Amino acid sequence: MASYKFVTHWRFDAPVAEVWDEIYHSERWPEWWRAVKSVIPVTPGNDKGVGAVRRYTWRGVLPYRLTFEMRTSRVRKLSFLEGYAAGDLTGRGRWHFSVDGAGTSVRYEWEVERTRRWMQ
Repeated sequence: MASYKFVTHWRFDAPVAEVWDEIYHSERWPEWWRAVKSVIPVTPGNDKGVGAVRRYTWRGVLPYRLTFEMRTSRVRKLSFLEGYAAGDLTGRGRWHFSVDGAGTSVRYEWEVERTRRWMQ
């Protein structure tokens, strides 16, 4: 299987609590993130969200969709989220949040493998 490691950095002119809220509540992503076609809650998880499972469908530049479920494995409110993907992609994603002056810096680490034979 082909594996990929991506690191993405964003800076937002918004307080960390607002940025956290938008990322943590991924069921709202299709409202503002064009590549995200749907986010379907599968399992709610505990009171912090650990164990929550959501099914994501993405559509990128290429003419096909990717669907995978993401299980939240660690949550440190306002600073860190981690989850494991299974489906068309398998692997781990990690969100790191930090205060950056009056705004917020976010770093996303995405380590995945493609699982469908035709994607290899």
